[in-house]
Amino acid sequence: MQMKKKINNIKKEWQLLKCRFSSERKQLVFSTRKGFTLVETLIAVFLFSLVSVMVSGIFGNFLKNYAESKKMQQNIEATQFAMNLMAKTIRTSDVRKIDENNLGCFDYAQLKCIKYSLVSNKLQVYTSDGDALDNCNFDVMTSPDDLTPPNVTKVFFNVVPSTIATYGVVAVAVTVKNDSQTSSPLKIQMAVSLRNSK
Repeated sequence: MQMKKKINNIKKEWQLLKCRFSSERKQLVFSTRKGFTLVETLIAVFLFSLVSVMVSGIFGNFLKNYAESKKMQQNIEATQFAMNLMAKTIRTSDVRKIDENNLGCFDYAQLKCIKYSLVSNKLQVYTSDGDALDNCNFDVMTSPDDLTPPNVTKVFFNVVPSTIATYGVVAVAVTVKNDSQTSSPLKIQMAVSLRNSK
């Protein structure tokens, strides 16, 4: 009988030990789990925000430069197209420089008096009927047509007239700049030789 009591006591102690070990084990499991503290979480959020701001700034700057260069490319192409139109007309014309920003000519192909002028940052063309350069009145002409967008800051015409021995040359220099452009303005130049000689 005493032996049975001892065995029962041992069983009870074993179950108590088992139960205590199980609860301690659960506490041990919970206490050894890893996690982020509030300070670590705040530092991680701050670093993520800092990197995000830097990346978005770089990306925004890239997009701004791309848009500016795209607009500048379109303006250059429009100006080159206008200068090519001018070259075709000047080649078949008798030309006179009115002043630094104005060029007058009589186009034999169209039988018209034509004036190229810089007005309000646009290269414009004026036309009127005529029969010779000396009979063209460049002060009284039709309403102008725009050849370029409003991005031309400066234009310069230089005329070397034709002689009996040589053909004349007309040089045109145009300076193009966007409103938002931060780089220096671009200069586009062309020289057109005249077909008529005196």
